[in-house]
Amino acid sequence: MFDLNAALAELPVVEFQDGDMILAEGKKTNGLYFLKSGQVAVERDGERVTDISEYGFAFGDVAILLDGPALTDTRAVGAVSLHFVSDAEAFLLERPELMLHLARGMARKVHFMASYLTDIKKQYAEDGSHLGMVHEVLDSFLHTKH
Repeated sequence: MFDLNAALAELPVVEFQDGDMILAEGKKTNGLYFLKSGQVAVERDGERVTDISEYGFAFGDVAILLDGPALTDTRAVGAVSLHFVSDAEAFLLERPELMLHLARGMARKVHFMASYLTDIKKQYAEDGSHLGMVHEVLDSFLHTKH
């Protein structure tokens, strides 16, 4: 059985203080972070989306997998310790169990977003505003080829 704690134990730990930027929205990163302790605020377009305090939660995974910039700002809320991988792609290719861990995390994120959008679709299906168009957004997500 996969032991996340053991898999991350070999990685160096980086420390951040309250308010420190971990990843900056729109900036390229080769690094991948896994939360060891503390709390991280996730912001998008200047708005706080959520706070994460789950051990092993990955930051920078979407940017690494899409070979693009970070999609969100991530900031330390208080003292934060993160396991850090500088060459994430090579690291993950050698550790399929960690890649599966990332895939499961992504699946949880997609499930949450799909559930949220479905709820909005139901609430505003008959609404003449832009919220009534959520079904079109969902359809485009499902049928977009990359």
